[in-house]
Amino acid sequence: MVVVSIQGRLGNQMFGFALYRQLVKMGKEVYVDFLHEPLINFFDFQYNVIDKATALEYLKDREHRNIIKRWEYRIFPQRCRCYEEKATGVFDKNVLRLDDVYLNGYWQSERYFADAAEEVRQMYRFPNLFNDYQKKMLDEIESRQSVSLHIRRGDYLEHPELYGTITMEYYVRAMEYIQERKENVCFYIFTNDIPWARQNFKGENIFVIEDSGDSITDNLDMTLMAACKDNILANSSFSWWGAWLNQNQDKIVIAPKEWEVNRSTRDIWCKGWLRM
Repeated sequence: MVVVSIQGRLGNQMFGFALYRQLVKMGKEVYVDFLHEPLINFFDFQYNVIDKATALEYLKDREHRNIIKRWEYRIFPQRCRCYEEKATGVFDKNVLRLDDVYLNGYWQSERYFADAAEEVRQMYRFPNLFNDYQKKMLDEIESRQSVSLHIRRGDYLEHPELYGTITMEYYVRAMEYIQERKENVCFYIFTNDIPWARQNFKGENIFVIEDSGDSITDNLDMTLMAACKDNILANSSFSWWGAWLNQNQDKIVIAPKEWEVNRSTRDIWCKGWLRM
């Protein structure tokens, strides 16, 4: 039995369930343990939830780990009952090999579900719960040379020591790169700081997506991102999935070259994505 922790917001929870789907495809008995409120229930797929008593039994393995025990688990990871992610965005081959284990982490790399990519795409089909504004935007996005541009501020500004601050230079360079290669480009900005975006991004081909005021409807913005022809990412799992779910074969995906401050996240970027 393998238990996958599900934590964070929508994008992070989607990484957890992508790993879940990979492990199921490998023939393992897999369960999830929600550490945060489930945000994926509008997707139409089934999953097994571990009971809290069993989850706690696995988590006890984290307690009282002295240096000897840590070295033992490093050399013999199969002895570990609660396996902790070593580094965000860095693929760890042991994760797919272990059994009778609780996997605690975010697992932010497509390498964790490489053999189940098509199943994951089928899993993450958003329901048609769009409001009238989103329907209008979807029609517009699909009919234009559209580019999603994601700006995450808010909580990121509160923790610059973790997430850094993506500069205007990054966005300007990314926009110029795409405009030099494609004609009649329209940029659609997705952000949790609409006033800032409107103040700093102006032009006849720039549109800021409105906030619906409803968390479920807001999550459907990922569908709008995926419908765009190209994608400019923030260092955010939300826009990561918007780009990954984009099925345009000729898409340009641009991502920040630094995902987290002073940390290697070498496996978070997908093949063919440009880093700036």
